[in-house]
Amino acid sequence: MANVNPNRTRKSQDRPGRQKVQRTRPRAAKKSLPTWAILLGFAVVILVGVQLAGITNEEAFDAGTSHAKITDALKHGDSKKAEEELDKVARNDDRLTSEWRKTFAALRIQSKGLSKTSHKSVDHMAGTKYLQKSLRNYESGYLAKDPVRARARIFVQRAQHFLATWPTHPEADEVRNKLNRWESVAELSSPANLADLMWETKTLTWAFPRDYAQAMPMLESFRNSATDDDLTILEGVINTHISEREEYFLDRFEQAAYLWDKGDPSKALEYLVQLITKIGDPQMSERAAQAMVAFNGQLSKDGRTILSIVDTLQGYKNTRRRDFDRMVKNATCAAFFREQGLL
Repeated sequence: MANVNPNRTRKSQDRPGRQKVQRTRPRAAKKSLPTWAILLGFAVVILVGVQLAGITNEEAFDAGTSHAKITDALKHGDSKKAEEELDKVARNDDRLTSEWRKTFAALRIQSKGLSKTSHKSVDHMAGTKYLQKSLRNYESGYLAKDPVRARARIFVQRAQHFLATWPTHPEADEVRNKLNRWESVAELSSPANLADLMWETKTLTWAFPRDYAQAMPMLESFRNSATDDDLTILEGVINTHISEREEYFLDRFEQAAYLWDKGDPSKALEYLVQLITKIGDPQMSERAAQAMVAFNGQLSKDGRTILSIVDTLQGYKNTRRRDFDRMVKNATCAAFFREQGLL
C-alpha cells in the first residue's frame, strides 16, 4: 500500500492536455416584473381588501335572534321596538329563507295592528281626561245645583265635541245618554240670549288659559240685538272682562319673564303663546309676540348655551296647529316664522 503524504498537493487540473475553465461573460441578472403586472397585483390586493372590509362591516344578523326579539316586544306591547327589529330584518332580506320571510311578514302585520291599537289607546286617554274634567265634573258641579238652560247649553256643546272627537271611545254611550238627557233643556236650536252668553263667556275666562279672543267678540256681537235693559247689563259685563283681562295679561307676562330668568324657557314660551293667541287685544298680543321672538338667540341662565325657540315652535306647528295658526295671524310672529323656515 502506497504511503500517502498529506502535505502533497493534488494537482489533477495540471495534467497535460486539460485547460483551466474560465468564465468569459457575467451571469445574467434576474428580470423584474413588468409594470402592468405590478399594477394588476395592487388592484387584486385592493379588491380583496374591499371585499373583506365589506364582510367585516356587514350587519350582524341572525333570523332566530331577531324573531325572538320581535315576539318578546309584541308580547310586552312594545310596537316601537318590534318595528325597529323588523326594519333590521328587511335590511337583511337577502339572507332569509322563504319560510323566514313568511314568518316575519306575519309578525309585521301583528306589529302594525299593535301600533294602531296603541295610538288609539293614547287618543282614548285624552278623551277620558276630557270626559272627567269637562263633562262629569261640570255636570255634577253645575247642572246638579242649577240645571238652567245656559248651563245645559255648555254641557251639550261639550258632549257633541266629545262624540265628534272620540266616536269610538269606550265611554261614548255614557256621553250619548247624558246628551239625550240635557238636549231638551239646552234648546240649542234657539238663539243665545244674554244669560246664555254671560255664562258661556264666564266658562271661557274662568280657567287657565283664559280665552278672551273668543269671549269678547261673542259679547260685542250681542250689542245690536240687546234691549235697553240688556245693553246696560252687557256694558257692565264687557267692562269687567276688559279690566280682568288687563290684570291677567300683566300677571302672565311677568310670569313668562320670571320663568325665563329661572331657566324654564318652555314654560315661559307657553305663557306668551297663550297671550298671543287668546288675549283678544291687538296691542297686548303684539307685546307678547315681540317678547317671544326676542327670546330667540339669548344666552341661557348659566351663560353656556344660546337658546333657540324654533324647535319648540315647530312642535306647536306639528301638534298644536290651532295655536300655531292663531300665532300666524300676528304680523311679528308671521315674519319670524318665515325667517326661520316655519312657513
